[in-house]
Amino acid sequence: ALLVTADVCVLRAGFVKKLCASITEKTGLERGKIMVNASHTHAGPVLGRDDLFRYKLSPDERKHIEDFEAHFIQLVTGAADKAMKSAAPAHLSWAKGKTNIAANRRRKVDGRMRMSPNPKGYVDRDVPVLRIADPAGNTLGVLFGCACHCTTLTDAQTRISGDYAGYARQYLETRFDGIQAMFMTGCGGSANPNPRGTLTLARQHGHSLGIEVARILGGKLQ
Repeated sequence: ALLVTADVCVLRAGFVKKLCASITEKTGLERGKIMVNASHTHAGPVLGRDDLFRYKLSPDERKHIEDFEAHFIQLVTGAADKAMKSAAPAHLSWAKGKTNIAANRRRKVDGRMRMSPNPKGYVDRDVPVLRIADPAGNTLGVLFGCACHCTTLTDAQTRISGDYAGYARQYLETRFDGIQAMFMTGCGGSANPNPRGTLTLARQHGHSLGIEVARILGGKLQ
């Protein structure tokens, strides 16, 4: 089986079908054994053209999307092939941490729901962590999650960024030399990072999440 994680906002059905067909052709894996997950960063590039009618795009912009789509499929297919060819025995262990970077983002104001931090609203603060280690116990990789939109950066910023999820992975790969860190978004449709609005805050949230995952990796996992 194969898990692909990507720092993009949306993975549209038509695009995922093409991506998985490319992976299947290269690796022989059945579609049902391939899982693709987007971090849902709002600062990621567009992938897929299923619903581009919703956006005012020039022909040049559409061409850029087509070119990036082809490039992305090529890169991920290559990574998938490399991963399958280098598969080896490993030990999996798991644990669960906590995070405080998220706040419920739906609050009733004058009888109407508004996009606004709601301290009384529900937030899933669990941080699931899956550790991949070699038979000797050395950490090879980690898959971790957070149920929160990757929206520390707002539409006031136009840079390409993995938002807090990207910074969390960066922290972990610096902290544990040689590991592969992967982020899998949870059910965070009603949660935003809080506070938000700057690159500094995205980095702070990411480091906070990374520190919690690092704490778990340094402790006892089941």
